[in-house]
Amino acid sequence: VTDQAALRDALANGVIAGAGVDVTEPEPLPADHVLWDAPNLILTPHYAGACGPIAGERMAEVVGANVERFMKGQPLENLVRL
Repeated sequence: VTDQAALRDALANGVIAGAGVDVTEPEPLPADHVLWDAPNLILTPHYAGACGPIAGERMAEVVGANVERFMKGQPLENLVRL
C-alpha cells in the first residue's frame, strides 16, 4: 500500500531518488493524477507480475485493442510518457 501523494512529494523533494510503480489506485490513473508529474518515477501498466504463457496473451490483447482504437481515431490506452 502506497500513499501516492506522499510518494510524489518524496520524489519531488529528493527524499528518495526514484521509484517504480506497477499498481495504482485508481487504475488506470486519470490524466491529471499527481503521479504523472513525479520526477524519477517509472509507471508500468500492471504487468510487472505477468509471467508464463498468459503474459504474452495479455500483452497481445492490449496491443490489439490499441490497434483497433488507433484505426478508429480513438485515444490509446497504457501510453508511456517520457
